[in-house]
Amino acid sequence: MKLNRYTWVSATLIGIVVLILACVAVSLIGLRGEPRDAPIQAARRPFGLPLYSPVKAAGSDLRAWMFRWFDLPILIRMADAEFSHASYLSHFEKMKINPARLQLTNESEVRVYFIGEGSGIETALGINLEGMGADEGNPRILFPNVSTRRQLDVAARLARILRPFAWLALGGRSMEKPLIPGDFVDLGKLPPGSTLNFFLNSPGQGLFNPVPERNPDGVAHMVASAVEGTPFLLISFEDLLGGGDQDYEDAVFAVEISDENVQALLGRHDPWRYAKRIFWRIATAAIVILGPLLFLLLRQYWRSRKVRQALADAERLVQSRKAHEALVTLRKTRELVPRNQVRKWQEMTFNAATQGADIAHLMALENESPELFAEREPESLAVGHAQIETDQLTAYAGLRKVWQDREKTPSAWALLDAGAMAKEGREKDAAELLENIKCDPVRESIRLARLAAMAVRDDPGKAASLIAKALEAGPRVAEAHILAGMVFEELGKTQEAFAEHGIAMRLAPRDPFARDRMADFCCRHGQYAQGVKLWYEGLRPPSMDFAWTKYLFWTRVAVRMGEVPQGLEPPPGPLEPLAAFMLTLPPERFWDSSGFHRIADRYPHLAARQEVHWLRLLEVLRTGRDIEARWLLSFEREGRDSWNPHLETALLRIVLYRLTGSLGPFEVESAESSFRGQPHPFLAELERQARGSDPDLPAPLLTLVKSDFIYAAACLAAGWPEAAVRLYPDEDPPAAAPEWAKSLFRQARTQAGKANQP
Repeated sequence: MKLNRYTWVSATLIGIVVLILACVAVSLIGLRGEPRDAPIQAARRPFGLPLYSPVKAAGSDLRAWMFRWFDLPILIRMADAEFSHASYLSHFEKMKINPARLQLTNESEVRVYFIGEGSGIETALGINLEGMGADEGNPRILFPNVSTRRQLDVAARLARILRPFAWLALGGRSMEKPLIPGDFVDLGKLPPGSTLNFFLNSPGQGLFNPVPERNPDGVAHMVASAVEGTPFLLISFEDLLGGGDQDYEDAVFAVEISDENVQALLGRHDPWRYAKRIFWRIATAAIVILGPLLFLLLRQYWRSRKVRQALADAERLVQSRKAHEALVTLRKTRELVPRNQVRKWQEMTFNAATQGADIAHLMALENESPELFAEREPESLAVGHAQIETDQLTAYAGLRKVWQDREKTPSAWALLDAGAMAKEGREKDAAELLENIKCDPVRESIRLARLAAMAVRDDPGKAASLIAKALEAGPRVAEAHILAGMVFEELGKTQEAFAEHGIAMRLAPRDPFARDRMADFCCRHGQYAQGVKLWYEGLRPPSMDFAWTKYLFWTRVAVRMGEVPQGLEPPPGPLEPLAAFMLTLPPERFWDSSGFHRIADRYPHLAARQEVHWLRLLEVLRTGRDIEARWLLSFEREGRDSWNPHLETALLRIVLYRLTGSLGPFEVESAESSFRGQPHPFLAELERQARGSDPDLPAPLLTLVKSDFIYAAACLAAGWPEAAVRLYPDEDPPAAAPEWAKSLFRQARTQAGKANQP
């Protein structure tokens, strides 16, 4: 089983995730060292007090990096929302902590993070671990200048919008505003019993302590609150004498002291706290490490279960002789099949395709798993015949190599080899091989018919004799009648050719190649309605991808037959992407360049298809891009067959005249074509004018060529009325149009209206 697109998408996503995790890991490894000092350090030293340590830059080690990404945005929003006098009393009562009793009960690494400020005063935060205020013990300065560019309310709005990325927009530093949120001072590891006595110096106002009685105005200037579920305390200050506006958000800090210390300050004691911490750490590690693996295992289980159900359903359908339903069921799970179920899925698909004579699925299966056909010669012969008929000669060469010197029916393989040689242009080698084959009566009729098809151009008499012998040897061999139809058509015996193709269809009504030959024959002779009907009937299984693309093309340009029956999808094959693309085209348009480009790179062979060439050309003409049309008609016609060379030549003449004012008289090299219809008088007249000596067109023809109706008229003359209706959207043709064009256009418009009725 080949890797499908979902496997590639999954692998790509996993690769991207691994790359991101690797980048994060490298970043985190780089943060394992000592934190860096902030690039700007304030020079102020209130009361001549020393610094505890230099202020460290936000995110400069692993703990600070985690704090900046995950905790800082939450704490900024919380500080802005909750630190007012009223909200503090109403929302923080349960979490309220006496700021004068910030004592550690457990040893802990302690850090003080700057969160934000809402004042214009250049305050300074200090701490005294051995006393109160700045007059006793060992007071030290933590942040000499509590100033930042973004006020707390602005920072909170950014945090609400940007969430974890808020720190990217919190402003830069300057000598006047040296801090950014997330800057910190590391107090180190403090022993149990340590008391954190913070103080705030407000120039011109005084020094404010945790104890109101020690403040100049006897008012509380500091509040402290625990942040539920975290190791943080939030402390905030009011920096004006008399309590100011009592918003307590003039300077806000987060103190990291560990979960145990926070719970102890709240008067809570949980004997299971260590066990819970270990449990949650193990659970988090399991989620991070095993989560992706569990997801992949669950996805694999779901896929395997779905595939097992599909296999069981398909087996039941095959037993009920419902091969098509079985193939539909299996195809829905084609890209979900796990490796251990690939062989069973392939065997079930093979059985259903064989029962339903579905050559398209057999070809797709052989392309994926040639070894499946190594011991199945009848099915291999059927696949080989289809590969030759659809010009997949490289695939046939691979299949033939598998069966080389192992053939149980060498004559059947020899007939296929001759067909492949003829497709490659080695008709002499093919004829020599056919002359030396000894066959049973059925294959003898095919051998003689192939010899006739190769001799018809050089020796029509010999070809007629050989085809008569072939039909006598195998009157009920469909392939012989198909070849007979081709020979009679080459001999100019149209009625006999039509009859032979009809016999082939009656003998092999489920053979998509017999149906396709008959439909092609009808279109070559201008009988588009009959040809399109045959392809429409061939959309039902067993079908081939070329039947879909031809039907979707001809129903858009020649005969509007009807919508594709509900529930049907294009069968697998090289043209499946093109058929799926054509199904998405809007009714009023012929082509969608952007949509086709999405599949053209993966399937470059599609660009050479007649359907692609004609639909691109008609869309260019519909949108008035004559220069691009000239390029398509002049250069892209080289080296390929044409479904209507008369129309193609006429369109080139018209485009040249509209661009240069001349139809000729230079020759327009005709593309090779199997088209047998005679040109419409209008197309013939246009060519006569181009080859004539008079460069001036007759007035009626000149008026028509210069009008917007000209391309629609050319398509009407070629028997493509649906294309004409799309090329000229007006209800009525112009008054200057010839009568034959007016009549055909009105008929086409009427038929289009009937087809659109529910």
